[in-house]
Amino acid sequence: MMQTVQQAEASRYLRQRPALLALARAFCENYRRLGHFGGTYRVEAAAEPEACRTLSAFLREDVRPGTRISWGKCLRAWAQTRFAAVPLGEACAGTSTEALTSRPAKRQARRVRREAILAALAEKYGDAPRCAQWLACLADDTPQHRLAKHDYALDESLLTTVARALAALPEQYERLPFFANRVTGNPHALDETEAAGRVFLQALGWLAQAAPQGTPDGRASTAEEKMELLYRYHLLRDDVQNFATVYGIAPQGTSDTYFQRAAAAFAPLNLPLREIVRTAVFAPVAGSDIYIVENSGVFSSLLDALTAARRCVPLLCLHGQPKLASWALLDRLAASGARLHYSGDYDPEGLAIAEKILRRYPDAHPWHYEAAAYAPRPSVRLTDTRLKQLADITLPELQPAAAAICAQGYAYYQESFANQLAKDLLAHR
Repeated sequence: MMQTVQQAEASRYLRQRPALLALARAFCENYRRLGHFGGTYRVEAAAEPEACRTLSAFLREDVRPGTRISWGKCLRAWAQTRFAAVPLGEACAGTSTEALTSRPAKRQARRVRREAILAALAEKYGDAPRCAQWLACLADDTPQHRLAKHDYALDESLLTTVARALAALPEQYERLPFFANRVTGNPHALDETEAAGRVFLQALGWLAQAAPQGTPDGRASTAEEKMELLYRYHLLRDDVQNFATVYGIAPQGTSDTYFQRAAAAFAPLNLPLREIVRTAVFAPVAGSDIYIVENSGVFSSLLDALTAARRCVPLLCLHGQPKLASWALLDRLAASGARLHYSGDYDPEGLAIAEKILRRYPDAHPWHYEAAAYAPRPSVRLTDTRLKQLADITLPELQPAAAAICAQGYAYYQESFANQLAKDLLAHR
């Protein structure tokens, strides 16, 4: 007990003298860094004369701004004080506002805690293959398999929520809030605004990366990429507002439905994701070709031409960058054996969409993307930043168009050649 009182008095002695307190805390920081007391302390260049006098009295030598003081020198000076019976390290530790633990010891304790959490999760959820795969990624602890925040790795509640969700991934399509409510009792537990929701998305990214035809790096950054990642595992974030606009397309094997009646009436349909995922395969109402355009105005003008000619040629509009509903519908059309033809703007964004479609569906064809058909008016000049994006166009069938755009530097929009697209459709047999 007497020793404890002496330790407290020794630490109080250091705390009551600002210069000695700074010295003690500096050596505490050295302890955290090195794992033992040692190293040196450098007196600040702007140190007050009073601080230098205090240090000089303690060390029994002249101390000036910039002087370096070693731990060994402090030990020898401490041995000459009335607190010599108290180890200097213990006295210094008593000045610290937090437990004195070395960084190596903290890292080791963290590893032990982390391994215990992962072992407990593996025991409870390891029979689910996807959860087991995620836990293996966490145990791997390589840079590509680290959680977004350092503290997440020790958040047992958060990791348990994600493990339960991965173990319960649905076989049939399920809306994300209902899935979250089924798994956790909270429909918002897997929202992206929640830490568990972000870690869950990251986990799905890792699974997608490891799967056949996985994403390049397992990450999903845009809203559409995140929705598609969830969709890949049968989870729907928004299945009503996310839609595709079509004409002349119907579920395969059906007849006399509103799809066929809409085609006969030359009426377009906005198909929400909710309706698309209910059908395994979609197919053209007539023929086996689907013509895809980037812009809604062009889609409407083409439908006008078909209506006037009383011709049914299936069409699909992407409304710019393809949304999840468009990809889901294209997947189902490709599964029917339909031939996909895509036409977009002659600009970096249009060619990027074409590249995505042709890579995802190897049997798809570019439509009206020949370099010879590129005839822009010198009105919409592309910036250097946009032109640089054309370097990402690597498919041989698109490179001539990309090269032509690079050479002239102008965009050429679908509205300028919509009449030619209409002629192609009316000539279709």
